[in-house]
Amino acid sequence: EIAQCLVGSEMCIRDRSMDSKWATLEKLEDEFYLQYLNGEATDDDFDAYVQQWNDLGGADITAELAEMMVE
Repeated sequence: EIAQCLVGSEMCIRDRSMDSKWATLEKLEDEFYLQYLNGEATDDDFDAYVQQWNDLGGADITAELAEMMVE
């Protein structure tokens, strides 16, 4: 099931994985960016952040959205 919404002039698409995993991913993203901006995380830490983001469901969301674009 896919939900679509119009935000400003941009279309956003949410799928089931986004509904169940997005809050966790968004929190991870916010925490990493804050650490980066405060100098607590470095460019070298970015790869670990991306891997964690993918492991927590980001890879699933990316794959589902890519599949939707093909349909």
